[in-house]
Amino acid sequence: MCSLFQAHNRLVADLETGGFEIKETQSFANEVTSAMNKLKEKDVRIILGNFNESWARRVFCEAYRYCCDFRRDCCCCFR
Repeated sequence: MCSLFQAHNRLVADLETGGFEIKETQSFANEVTSAMNKLKEKDVRIILGNFNESWARRVFCEAYRYCCDFRRDCCCCFR
């Protein structure tokens, strides 16, 4: 688990060094709704995720609903 946190911290540092603004980072431990609401409040448009297929479905389906509800341009990237 430690290497996952290190990879996350490295990615955030690399993005900031490259001039990207990190508006918010979230963990999706138990459920998606409260974490997604925090992303909505910050008007986050790009989601980078590192989770399994089941969680990817939950997160990106919720993000898709948000984009469709508000007719926003969103880009979701995951691995």
